[in-house]
Amino acid sequence: MPRAGPGRISELADVADIAEVAGQEGAKIMDTLAARAASMRAEALAADRATAGSRSTTMVVPIALLGAGFLLLLIFPIVYRTFGPG
Repeated sequence: MPRAGPGRISELADVADIAEVAGQEGAKIMDTLAARAASMRAEALAADRATAGSRSTTMVVPIALLGAGFLLLLIFPIVYRTFGPG
């Protein structure tokens, strides 16, 4: 879901202008509104994908540590029995 911010006001002004013209011209403006809505959705989707990509990049270290901990948990009993006391 797009978030409101300083840059979003101009987009809403564009939609308001299109809606004002729609009151004067009628149904001919429907294609323009649909195209504008599609471009706004595509822009929001691209921003969300960029955010998700940057967050998944930062998850590399925690996932690597989790994998190393799991391997240590699997290997420790074997190493302890082989080289441990007794």
